Amino acid sequence: MPDSEELWNLYWEVRLQELEDLGKREAILATSQLVRRLAVLPAQPVRLLELGCGEGKVISTLVEAHDQVHAIHTSLGVDYSHRSIEKCRRAYRGLAFLEGDFTDRSLTSKLGQFEIVLLVNALHEVFSA
Repeated sequence: MPDSEELWNLYWEVRLQELEDLGKREAILATSQLVRRLAVLPAQPVRLLELGCGEGKVISTLVEAHDQVHAIHTSLGVDYSHRSIEKCRRAYRGLAFLEGDFTDRSLTSKLGQFEIVLLVNALHEVFSA
């Protein structure tokens, strides 16, 4: 992982161009900073759980950027849309995705522990269903 904040800022400036219009930039930047703070120790696992992951752009972007962080590849994306989860599985083969309703406690209680839980642009789906 790059050490300097300037290098990270340059990385994200370039990397986030394709995500600029999706309204997820600030969430990705804040999560990246949090991952870097949590990953101070080499053996410190940092696992992400993204609830309502859609087509996986947020979680995959973060995992790719922090590839060297311990246990980052055990991150998980959850979404109720079968079509979205299938797209995730095809596009991001190294990551785990689960089809299911994250408002269902029986599902979320079985997911395990994660250092960071994300809910980016997904609440409108819960309340509009």
